Amino acid sequence: MWTPNKACWYRLVFFVVTSGCADILGFEEGKPYPPDAGGAADSSLVEVADGGADAPQVSPETAPPDSSGCDTSADPAQTPCLVDEGYGLFVSPNGNDQSGMGTRSSPFKTIAKGIEQGVTKGKSVYVCAAATYDEQLVLDVGASGTKLYGGFDCGTWNHLSNTRTVVRPSTPGVVLTAAKVSSVFVEDFEFDAHDGMAPGDSSVAVLVASSDRVRLVRTKLVAGRGIEGARGTSLPASASLDGRAPQASPERLAFRSTNSHRGP
Repeated sequence: MWTPNKACWYRLVFFVVTSGCADILGFEEGKPYPPDAGGAADSSLVEVADGGADAPQVSPETAPPDSSGCDTSADPAQTPCLVDEGYGLFVSPNGNDQSGMGTRSSPFKTIAKGIEQGVTKGKSVYVCAAATYDEQLVLDVGASGTKLYGGFDCGTWNHLSNTRTVVRPSTPGVVLTAAKVSSVFVEDFEFDAHDGMAPGDSSVAVLVASSDRVRLVRTKLVAGRGIEGARGTSLPASASLDGRAPQASPERLAFRSTNSHRGP
């Protein structure tokens, strides 16, 4: 069983995140990270944590088998051999969703494309941090098991310390939505919501609904400015009232008298 140490974690069926949290999640030694999808992790668990050099490692059960000597139980940020086409797909602002192959030399352009292909091929998604991504990401029931890693250099694909991949859409709306998903892992990202512009616009950074084992590590959430809702409808003015409260009709008063409660 794992225990949180000064972390921000929530057991909610419906949860809206608008700001980031700090400190490190503490796990018992030898337990998997992220928690194994088949383990005893609590349902509807959302965690926001700040990782670091002492962060536990990725579960071997969730990583592909390896015969090259690369430690598949390690964090890709600290294990360069995992940042390879054998383990993941690559996304860069210089890539192409149509002709790209998802490799380091021919990456996809959008995170959404990387997620789609990552789910299909059972691979992690590595996203470099050279530019801001203008996207609104949606993870639905088919995206369970998604693993997103940011903070990489777009040329060398080395992981950059203290660097996050920034997702900042140019229009209002939730930046990252996770609905009815399980075992989602996001590391080294920043999600910045756009300010609301019209009544009803969302300025929420991350929305998690009816999901479990959703983990955000070393991830910053920035909410946009909210906006007032639509104004209510005013009742039409009546000159006959002349500032006085309307009175009930005789028929209405008779109905109330007929149906009033009488004691024994």
